Amino acid sequence: MSYPLLQLAPEDHNSKAFIFFLVANNKVLINTDDWLIIENCKYHFPDREWWTAFYIGSGRKPSREALGYLFYLVPYDWNMMLKDPQKRSVSRYHVHIYQN
Repeated sequence: MSYPLLQLAPEDHNSKAFIFFLVANNKVLINTDDWLIIENCKYHFPDREWWTAFYIGSGRKPSREALGYLFYLVPYDWNMMLKDPQKRSVSRYHVHIYQN
């Protein structure tokens, strides 16, 4: 893990403990049955908002319906990015969301 805060996180990113860690250490913007959206403290700047949506529903990957709901939650003119699994510092399924 490259970011210092992540070094304090539980190693099992797919655990409930990891979700509790995210909630306790980040600004939570949206929390639904399928998605936990936080302000990403690594990339967020005053002139450019950056969020990260973590999938917290059942299974390791979201269904098409859950992904569709994420599009509903995100401002329509923002970008969404899914990193290559080999380049992720967090193994739990997540999507980066940021202003244009």
